This record gives sequence, structure tokens and C-alpha cells, in this order.
Amino acid sequence: MTRSLPALIALVMTMALLSVACAETYTVDGVRGDDANDGIAAPFRTIATGAAAVGPGDTLVIVPMDEPYRETLSLRRHGLPGAPIIIEGGGAVLCGSDPAPTEGWQEGAGGIWSVPLVAHDRMMVFGAERHFVKGRSATELEPEQWFWAGGTFHFRPAEGRAPGDYGLLLASVAGRSSGVAVNGAGWIIVRDLTCMNFW
Repeated sequence: MTRSLPALIALVMTMALLSVACAETYTVDGVRGDDANDGIAAPFRTIATGAAAVGPGDTLVIVPMDEPYRETLSLRRHGLPGAPIIIEGGGAVLCGSDPAPTEGWQEGAGGIWSVPLVAHDRMMVFGAERHFVKGRSATELEPEQWFWAGGTFHFRPAEGRAPGDYGLLLASVAGRSSGVAVNGAGWIIVRDLTCMNFW
């Protein structure tokens, strides 16, 4: 059975109007939420749960926190023309990195500090609004360079400083690789959401 173009357009528009009529507003609150909630009467805790709930015409409101959300906004559903999925970030921040260990550091030769760390060589290291460069090896580091090998993270601070002075953040390619992932989905609007320190 073949449909004419006007009939197909009318069908798509009807679906969009029905989606708008049934649209919901979901909320994520990383402090006060709970993923057992429905996200409408009471907020979800994680962005992943909120992203899984939204569909065409729905809005996901993300409540900002003092700390960033350490997760990716991953959407797998499409919005529709006239019924996009809307993400209202409200100034929230998504962060792709985790704090470096604060305990267990040992100072070695040449001012190079080391700490056990389950990770791998493909990662990035950040500090307060900057990116640290990877060095040549665990024993050949210039000041403020890093290296990871064999389950140990190595960092050489500037003279007179220790690793804890930097607020180091570590982002791994095996972890969160992007702030927003649409996975082929379309008709999505994202507003006032900051993504930082992703691989």
C-alpha cells in the first residue's frame, strides 16, 4: 500500500500534536532526588534515569548542584518536528573527570609523586581550568607533567608544591567520553548546560 506525500505529512503532524498534548516535564535533582521516583511528582537523582524517561515533546529539567554531575547526558529517543525533547540545564554542569586520590601519594626521586590508580594510559588530567600534559615516562617528567603505567599514576608538581595543591581531575577514555550523546537521535534542544573535562 502506497501513501501519498500529503497523507504522510498529515500523519507525522498528528503524531507530533499527540506527543505535545501528552508532554511531561521531568526533573533531575542530584541532591534531593531518588531514581525510584517518577521524575514528575518527585525528582530523579541521576541524569541517566531522566534521559531514559523523556520522549517526544517532553522536557527534562536539571537542577544545578554545588558539585557537577559526573555523568553523560545520553539520549536514545527522537523528538519530533513540533515536539522536540527539551533539556533545560538551568546552569548545571556535567563533568567527565573524577578527582584524583587524595591519600596514598608517595614522593620519589626527582620530585615525582606516585599513587596507585586503576586506570589506563589513555586519559587526560585537568586542574583548575587547565589541562596537564603527559610526560615521556614515569621517571622523565617536567614540572606539572604526568604519566600512568602499571597501575600507578605519577605527577611532578612545581617546586614547593604537592599533588594535593592542584585539585587534579582524571578523565579516562573508558569512562565518560562526552557530555551529551544523542546516539543518532534528533529533534533535541539543549539549553544552559555546561560540559567540562570530558575525554
